[in-house]
Amino acid sequence: MTDTHTKPYSERELAGRYPNEDADIKKMLGLDYVPKLFRTAVALSPSLAVTSWQMGRAILCTGNLPRTLKEMIFTAVANAHDCHTVQLHIKLWH
Repeated sequence: MTDTHTKPYSERELAGRYPNEDADIKKMLGLDYVPKLFRTAVALSPSLAVTSWQMGRAILCTGNLPRTLKEMIFTAVANAHDCHTVQLHIKLWH
């Protein structure tokens, strides 16, 4: 049986291969790490992951709604869909 799981890049691998995205994600999200979801997405499809980050950045970091409120909305949606990102969104709005 073939393993269909993609191993996420380590923090070091991501920073080495995609230094601009690594720094931007940490800065914009106020984290000292890049979430595993993004590190896995980059390992699966770098161009899709980078485009997804650009979209996520535009949604989270621009506009009239406070980012905290956006994270609360994301948390509620993730929870309603039993998504594994619930804990990340909770951490980001606290």
